[in-house]
Amino acid sequence: RFNHHYTSLDRAYIAEPEPDVDALYHAWSQKLGRPAIVPSYEHEVDPKRLVGLRGPYISYFARTVVSPVARDAWIVIGNTDGFKLWVNGELVAQADEALDWTPFNTVAPVHLKQGANRLLLKLARRNAAMRFTLGFRARTKAHGDHHNTEDWLVDLSDE
Repeated sequence: RFNHHYTSLDRAYIAEPEPDVDALYHAWSQKLGRPAIVPSYEHEVDPKRLVGLRGPYISYFARTVVSPVARDAWIVIGNTDGFKLWVNGELVAQADEALDWTPFNTVAPVHLKQGANRLLLKLARRNAAMRFTLGFRARTKAHGDHHNTEDWLVDLSDE
């Protein structure tokens, strides 16, 4: 009870896993006085580019990834703190941990449907050194069923 800046991955701060992204985007853009968009370099998700909060917080990110074909894939995550990730409303990966970042801290299988695939990321920031990356690798099983034997998917786009 003495932790005044407590965040929880178990508490839903918005309607998980299917929030009204358009309404939330509009509301937060109004509060921020600018579009509530986080520009990302390749696969990095960095909330500090949008808000300057210094203490612990939970942030949510919505993204629509378009796949030209239906296929199985690996989601490859580098994280230093806790997160939950939903794809098309299904929880596909989660971790509640504090660790050093590597590009493959968490790897999870996922099925991408042809066309739009909705991602919702719930990201915990509990210390200043938070880092989060996310990428997709093929899951062809041509050389076994391991993400390190597969190529990165480079034909995905964002909507």
